[in-house]
Amino acid sequence: MDRVIIGVDPHKLSVTIEARDNREILRATGGFGTDARSHRQLLQLARQWPGRIWAVEGANGIGRPLAQRLLAEGERVLDVPAKLAARARVSGTGQGRKTDATDACAIVMVALRDKGLREVTADPELMALRMLRRPRRAVPRPQPGPQPAAPAVPGPSARRGAGEEIRPPVPGAAGHRPASRPGREDPPPDGGRGAGGPAPPGRQAQGDEGRT
Repeated sequence: MDRVIIGVDPHKLSVTIEARDNREILRATGGFGTDARSHRQLLQLARQWPGRIWAVEGANGIGRPLAQRLLAEGERVLDVPAKLAARARVSGTGQGRKTDATDACAIVMVALRDKGLREVTADPELMALRMLRRPRRAVPRPQPGPQPAAPAVPGPSARRGAGEEIRPPVPGAAGHRPASRPGREDPPPDGGRGAGGPAPPGRQAQGDEGRT
């Protein structure tokens, strides 16, 4: 399986790539944006080469965001210093004219010929920030079930024991009034006179005798 090196000339809003295999045969060129959709298109193009390695110019400088983004996708990334890329561009073209296409070509040629390039590792701080920015899955809340019925408060009769006898009230106790006998009415408190009523016959006679 041929190893394919993808040289990347990174910019703030765009990236230019050139892919070549071990025999320095050109496989692909192109330009892409840095938004999420363009990044997916770039990865889709690169996945046709299983043994791919990315060579990013300035992986610790201007190319750091792209390099860390590729590492988060599980890709291998090499750091190509800008001085080596500029030297390869001059020796390859015979002039120092700088364009995105010539830069991408110089970067991939450096990665193919220089075996001492440093492989980039993931930044733990950026990985932690990326994990915090991921949308969290909503946890479904439990649905409220049927509420248990409140326990019934027992009444006076229920609070008594099952075999407890109900006793009559004690005469003379507070709040107890003896029942009247059949055929007899209780006398009124004022002796039946009421307000201004006639006195009993015996008392009226005594009063008349005293006046005579």
